[in-house]
Amino acid sequence: MNDRPANAFHRGQAREVLAAVPWFFHCQPETLEKFVAQGRIREFRRDETICRQGEHAHALGVILRGIVEVSSTAPSGKRHVLTHLSASEIFNLVPLLDSEPVVYDARAHEPSSILYVPEATFLAAVDQEAQLARELMHLLSFRSRALSGYISDEMLMPLPTRCARMLLVLIEYHGRPRGDGSFLIDLKLSQEEFAEMLGRSRQSVNQELQRLEDAGLIETAYSRFVVRDAAALKVIADKY
Repeated sequence: MNDRPANAFHRGQAREVLAAVPWFFHCQPETLEKFVAQGRIREFRRDETICRQGEHAHALGVILRGIVEVSSTAPSGKRHVLTHLSASEIFNLVPLLDSEPVVYDARAHEPSSILYVPEATFLAAVDQEAQLARELMHLLSFRSRALSGYISDEMLMPLPTRCARMLLVLIEYHGRPRGDGSFLIDLKLSQEEFAEMLGRSRQSVNQELQRLEDAGLIETAYSRFVVRDAAALKVIADKY
């Protein structure tokens, strides 16, 4: 891992990414400049740990490039992947707001650069800019609703429905249309990692993925998913 002041990075690129963060759209330009000037850049290799559950966060993380995997691990070693965050997304928000430890593990899903905005700098901006505080409340509400929906799916939906829904979510956030009407999910995922996202065994998820592939709805190869028939997946997703 490399750690350096933000002014050693291409400052213009850092500003460009910060300007693309939806929750910062109404920030004063001076605020974003402080985030860049007082922040530090850290670069992580693929699979390198970014933070662990129980640690204390002292800065807001802003992803400049790459993808960050957010997960939880049980004492038994079983992992559950909660989400993947991409460039212009933020993390460590809750620990900074409630002064409690981090509640998840995060690692670089691919080589990633992260701008760390110091806690004092970030919280001062929240105190000074009411619109920023409102936007962050919207973000927390969005994530809370997403988590509630996930828990409901986990408790109520059969595996075929959950697989279909997860694939549709991946299309929404990481899908790249191809000329034949199919979608390449532009996120490298092994079938084991996909199973960890669903919180189910690799064997049961692989069997379901094979059924979808046999039906011509998806293709899997080299840790990539191609959705060939999103409409058919939606029918399965809406069945229950």
